[in-house]
Amino acid sequence: EDWVPANTEPIERCGFTVKNLPTGAKILFRVVAVNIAGRSEPASLFQPVTIREIVQQPKIRLPRHLRQTYILKVGEHINLVIPFQGKPRPQVVWTKGGAPLDPNRVHVRTSDFDTVFFVRQAARSDSGEYELTVQI
Repeated sequence: EDWVPANTEPIERCGFTVKNLPTGAKILFRVVAVNIAGRSEPASLFQPVTIREIVQQPKIRLPRHLRQTYILKVGEHINLVIPFQGKPRPQVVWTKGGAPLDPNRVHVRTSDFDTVFFVRQAARSDSGEYELTVQI
């Protein structure tokens, strides 16, 4: 019953994004045009729009220094921070040679925007190729 303006300033394009709407809500929208002749009658949709979260394809943002072979000495610690993006939050999976990592050797912490790969003391057995996969 109550109409709340989503935008009060005129825009010159044929599109507008209303931000910060509650996910799952059903909202009716109506649009008016304003030109030199004045303001039009509101045009309304017949059905409410269900608000859904915007899907953003997952992408790994690999830091430049990790785009080449990473070499450390035995006994040093490994601490790799790798940012990623995606909505909703992607599932992050680390593997070595196609197999899951040994949780006794490798520690992984994942937040909404990055993953941290940590080994307290590198051993020769830690050598090899690791694969990071992010998927929704």
